[in-house]
Amino acid sequence: EIAEENNDASQSRMPPEVTAEDIWDFDGSAIISAKAAGGPHGDVAAIVFPNTDTKYLKDIESIAETVGPKRLLLLINPFWKDVESWGFNILAPNGKKRAQEVIFDNGYDVTYAVLRFSVRGEDCVALKAYPYDWQMY
Repeated sequence: EIAEENNDASQSRMPPEVTAEDIWDFDGSAIISAKAAGGPHGDVAAIVFPNTDTKYLKDIESIAETVGPKRLLLLINPFWKDVESWGFNILAPNGKKRAQEVIFDNGYDVTYAVLRFSVRGEDCVALKAYPYDWQMY
């Protein structure tokens, strides 16, 4: 029993196996995954730079299903602020609605965001960093 506990502890200290796979090779989008040595409960997946193409909504749904509700899935895109980021695409007239369903109504929390804007000629920055609330600078 003690040997098993020591083996489990040493496994959890082993570095994860990290892999990166391009989604499309021309836009910088990728799926990055880290498989924990201690078992799948510590696995993490990230979708980096998905854009507003409906292909990414399908990818997010598929990967979220594979990852499951108990493991971490990160969606990393500095251009997504809200569902209005989708605008209107004549080739995907329901894109905004699908984005609302797949991303914004699906429990993904903003964990880090930086918004820059100007107020009365002054540069301002709003910063959100989990677990804290928004900060203004």
